[in-house]
Amino acid sequence: MRASFLIGFLTLLLHGEALPQFTETRLFASDGVRGDGFGASVSISGNYAIIGASFKNSAQGAAYVFKRSPAGWVQQSILTATDGVAGDGFGITASLAGDRAIIGATHVNGGTGAVYIFALTQGVWKEEARLTASDGQSREFLGSSVAISGDYALAGARTANGSAGAVYVFMRTAGGWLEQTKLVASDAAPFDVFGWYSSLSGDFAIIGAYGKDNRKGAAYVFERTQDTWIERVKLTAPDGVAGDQFGVVNISGKYAIVGAPTHNSRGAAYLYEQTTSGWRLRTKLTSTDPNAGDFGIAVAVSETHAIVGADFTDILAGAAFVFQPAGSRWNETAKLTASDRQIANLFGNQVSISGNAILVGTPNGIVNGVVSGVVYVYENSSTSVKAWDQLSQLPSEILLEQNYPNPFNPSTQISFALPQAQKVKPAGAHEVIFAAGQLASGVYLYRLQAGEWVETKRMVLIR
Repeated sequence: MRASFLIGFLTLLLHGEALPQFTETRLFASDGVRGDGFGASVSISGNYAIIGASFKNSAQGAAYVFKRSPAGWVQQSILTATDGVAGDGFGITASLAGDRAIIGATHVNGGTGAVYIFALTQGVWKEEARLTASDGQSREFLGSSVAISGDYALAGARTANGSAGAVYVFMRTAGGWLEQTKLVASDAAPFDVFGWYSSLSGDFAIIGAYGKDNRKGAAYVFERTQDTWIERVKLTAPDGVAGDQFGVVNISGKYAIVGAPTHNSRGAAYLYEQTTSGWRLRTKLTSTDPNAGDFGIAVAVSETHAIVGADFTDILAGAAFVFQPAGSRWNETAKLTASDRQIANLFGNQVSISGNAILVGTPNGIVNGVVSGVVYVYENSSTSVKAWDQLSQLPSEILLEQNYPNPFNPSTQISFALPQAQKVKPAGAHEVIFAAGQLASGVYLYRLQAGEWVETKRMVLIR
């Protein structure tokens, strides 16, 4: 059976969303020098941000705590490991939640690795624990990823478990922090690098294994039931292929996001939502910017925003793309770029979000002519005079994308972009969800018309 489904632009009845406005604040280390790698890791929680500089002091490493005050963001502390030595790489990973932070140092003791937990006590950040794996071995790199939430912390060891990777769960007790369990994938295989990325939110953890199946990649969601962690689902991209590197992860509440930075040579991110029937793919995020590159190398999600880093964009100057929900869709609402961007800055290599504030790491950022690293904070302000450059958010040409997923059943997403406002839709990126209803299996056509511009594509419904 063959039928046609036409989307005439003048018949679209969806409403456009107002573009957000954000102020930009530039953070850098008070003692930064060339090659520090400030911005190697970033994390924000409430009024605090923590930023790793893993090459500081001959790669001994450091982490910087900034606090938001009425006067702006101010550097509050410089954290180092009490037993740190050159080459440890302290600060390569960092995670902050409330009054506690966890920091990875993957090269401690010949690459065995260690993680350090700091607690905020009476306004001062103090080292609370140094944690290692009970069965750790050299070159397993504990601290490859770190995450903390409440009384639990995660530390990835990307080459543990026979090089398949593992994640260690630590629990805070009355007697201090203790190793609770070791998580491995149910289908673990060599070179999966399970644990290179991990994230924790409440009772759920998501762990990336971008090396799975010849770097096609996978992500695993675990749930804590009392004190037992159970693997609930293995996530893969429905259109994934070898080399996509699906597995850059973040989780917050009912949303999880997984980046695949080499998908289709440009990258993509996949947004999942927890439903009554489990974790389900909500949408695939891509950028309308034809220059986007490494899209998905860093990801962050909240109830109101998804942030996707793309540090290869515009000749490695980098960018971060902001998506916001609108009904059943998630629309790209902004392309963030540094106000002082330069080629090879790698802006977007790290991202984090908390409330209305977004952190974007730029490990090759320049301060006073020195490549020591910069982190940018973007905060929502509808009256901001330093708003995002709206021109950089708009596509350069009309674009109609292939529907996703395709083939589909029972619904599919159709995305399109407009460089200029039309009669019904404003300029920008838009999405339509097409529900097949009672239509039979077959090949259907959809068409976008804007003025004299017309394009038609095919989609396949399989019942």
